[in-house]
Amino acid sequence: MHHRDFCNARFRLLPLRSLPRVPRNPSRSAARVFALTVGMAMTCLANAFGDVKVDRLFPPAITVGASTVVTSEGKFDAWPAQVWCDRDDVTVTAEKDSGKWNITIAADAVPGIAWLRFYDDTSASSLMPLLVESVPIVAEVEPNNDPEKATRIDLPTACFGKLEKGGEVDCFIFSATAGQTVVASVMANRLLSSPMDAVLQLVDRRGNVLAQNDDARGIDPQIVFPVPKDGEYVLRLFAFPLVPNSTIGFAGGADFVYRIAVTAGPMLDYSLPLVEAATGHGEDDVPSLVGWNLPENVALKKVPSTDVSPTLVLAAGAVGWSSRPVVSQLVNPEIIDLTRLATSSQTDEATALQRLPALVSGQVERAGQVLKLRAAVPPGKKHRATIYSQSSNLKLDSVITVIDLESGKQLARNDDASSTVRDASIDFTASTKAEQATVEIQVSDLVGGFGSGRGFTMAIYQVEPSISIAVDAGEFKVAAGESLEIAVKIARADGFDQPVSIQAVDLPSGVTATEVVSEPKGDSSKEVKLKFEAAKVDTVSMRHASIRIVAVSTMPTDADKTELATASYQSKPGFKSSKLWITLTDAKPAK
Repeated sequence: MHHRDFCNARFRLLPLRSLPRVPRNPSRSAARVFALTVGMAMTCLANAFGDVKVDRLFPPAITVGASTVVTSEGKFDAWPAQVWCDRDDVTVTAEKDSGKWNITIAADAVPGIAWLRFYDDTSASSLMPLLVESVPIVAEVEPNNDPEKATRIDLPTACFGKLEKGGEVDCFIFSATAGQTVVASVMANRLLSSPMDAVLQLVDRRGNVLAQNDDARGIDPQIVFPVPKDGEYVLRLFAFPLVPNSTIGFAGGADFVYRIAVTAGPMLDYSLPLVEAATGHGEDDVPSLVGWNLPENVALKKVPSTDVSPTLVLAAGAVGWSSRPVVSQLVNPEIIDLTRLATSSQTDEATALQRLPALVSGQVERAGQVLKLRAAVPPGKKHRATIYSQSSNLKLDSVITVIDLESGKQLARNDDASSTVRDASIDFTASTKAEQATVEIQVSDLVGGFGSGRGFTMAIYQVEPSISIAVDAGEFKVAAGESLEIAVKIARADGFDQPVSIQAVDLPSGVTATEVVSEPKGDSSKEVKLKFEAAKVDTVSMRHASIRIVAVSTMPTDADKTELATASYQSKPGFKSSKLWITLTDAKPAK
């Protein structure tokens, strides 16, 4: 990216080591990212700066092959700032005005998400998502609060805007032909974290409501409309607050940002399986694509996961993508897609699993349908079956029932993993004198719902002791000569009773961290404080670095000191990152 001098300060360019992949710039090597280091005359001013803060990006989306000026809404005390991106097909250049960036997506880029982090000499923002669309983007044009003033769009498109004040309604008008199926899908609360519970209507020019939805994908709406006759149709969007209050009427605000993907052509809604194994996906992992207007043999593409983004699945020529988080307990599972097995959807016959662990996907396609699986399990060994549906913004109100076929006894039943997790999860143990017991695992919808929105993936595996670690944020900073403590939360599960060493790795030069042992019992079993110390120098030579925090085995038999877990944090709901960003600042001036 281009850097400009400000306040007549002189800068020297230094390479940033220990950072992930960086944005491509036609005039610079893609293998390097550069940090601005302010001269000694600016040291006191730099220490007085506040933290970079970015609340949102607007527009929230950009088209493949296009350049767009995007505003990072928030606070920058020093400008121009810098940016890191997880994709090398995205080029970002600072504009003259604070907070504005010219962003270019390469013509051969894959649609999906670009993750951006903005930073200066003294701090860094959290990760911010930018939607990369395969279709043109169109901004709302105010006033567009009723069908007669609607912003005109041509399909396919991704229209965007803000419901900036209470009572606001945004309308978009388009032409459609009889026999087409128009799909309109809103992204607002999902990924963009807009605090809005949106409602989407499709109306005619006179305002008559032809279709309406408010909670199709999470709490974001989606409409599928078979066009009955040629004509013009209007999408009308309004919202209520995410957290109900005493206000009566439609809500709005600067953070009520949305994107509506609209098409009469192919649209990918989601792919099965909804999650993936930690290792051993194998040749069986060929996703099923669920959506509308998709060609019979549409080509699919899987974009591998990174340290900040899960695997993405796309369909050639289709609007939309599907993300697939990892289930760490799954290693080399059998992968079964019930939607490809005619017997599973048309009859009540059980599908036999050849081995465990297994990753089973399907849909509840008929009212009252119960999907059945049969598996051989060793008696006396605890197994777990966990559904993923609502965690992927789908609508299955899942119920899992496990029956021992030899005795006919119900071993377990569950419809909510916890008060905050609406997907079912269940532990079961078979008991028999035989070497293997046969169990039937049943999946159904608690309220009798059915249809493509009731898709799910179920992970089934033998329970083993495990550990996971997490931190509350992904950005930290420490001044030269000072120290920093990061709280690391430790979750021991299913009888994990080993002490572990919590360590920081990939540290930049001049920064050390003292490892801390987490014992299986006592206060340290659930949380420890990892202390970082920065060497005392007048001016640091490296401003930013990417680090990891890991849990390492301390068992005497583990000579290799195996990394058992890597700390992650939630960058956005449903998205986790294991790359932590640390900023080093110059020594604080003496008082």
